[in-house]
Amino acid sequence: MIDFSFLTNFRDLLNELGFEENSDESNNDDHLLFLTTTNKNKILIFSRFKETLDLISQILLDKIFPKIRYLRLDGSVSIDKRFSITRLFNEDSEYKILLLTTGVGGVGLNLSSANVVVMFDHDYNPMNDLQAIDRAHRIGQKNILNVYRLIMKDTLEEKIMGIQKFKINVAHAVINLENASIKNIKESNILSLFNNIQEIRKGGQNFFFLKMQLFFFKKCCFRK
Repeated sequence: MIDFSFLTNFRDLLNELGFEENSDESNNDDHLLFLTTTNKNKILIFSRFKETLDLISQILLDKIFPKIRYLRLDGSVSIDKRFSITRLFNEDSEYKILLLTTGVGGVGLNLSSANVVVMFDHDYNPMNDLQAIDRAHRIGQKNILNVYRLIMKDTLEEKIMGIQKFKINVAHAVINLENASIKNIKESNILSLFNNIQEIRKGGQNFFFLKMQLFFFKKCCFRK
C-alpha cells in the first residue's frame, strides 16, 4: 500500500490559504462553493514529475477539495493548447490552481495572475526551480508573490536543497562585478567554498562528488 502522508502538509497549506475540505460534517455544497469562488488566491503547483501531479489531482484535489477548479500543464499537453490553458488560468477567476511540471513552458510562460507558488519537489539545478518561480514574476504582476517549498526533514529533499545552495554560492563566486569575464576568475574564489569541509557535509552533500566538480571546473577554466 502506498503511503500518501506526504500530501498532509500540502492539504494543511490549502486550508491556511482559505480552501475548505469536503468533509462528511459539511453537507452544504453551496457554502463550500461560495468559499472557493470568493477566494482570491491563485496557486501554481510545480513538480518535476507528471506522476506526482497525478497523485495531487486524484488523491487531494478531486477527493478532498472537489470544489476547487484547476487546470494542468505538462509535457503531454500539445503546444497549440498551452497558450489557451495559460490564458484561461490568467483571465478566469474561477480557476484557482494550475498544476505544472517544472520544465514545461520555458522562459516565455507568463502566469502573472498567480500570487502563490508551491514547489512540491525540487531540482538538483537551482536555476530550473528559479525559472519556474519566475513564471509568476512577469510584466503585469500586481500581487505580492508567496513561495512555499515543501521539504521533509532527514530526506533526500534536504540533500537536494544543500546541493542547490552550494551551486548558487558557486555561481555568485564566479559571476560578479570582479569576475565579469572568465579570464578574471580567481581560483581562490572557488577554493574558498571548500574551506569548511564539515559545513559542506552538514548540508548533506557528497564531498567527493563536489571535489570532482571542482577538479573539472579547474581543468576547464584555469587551463594555461
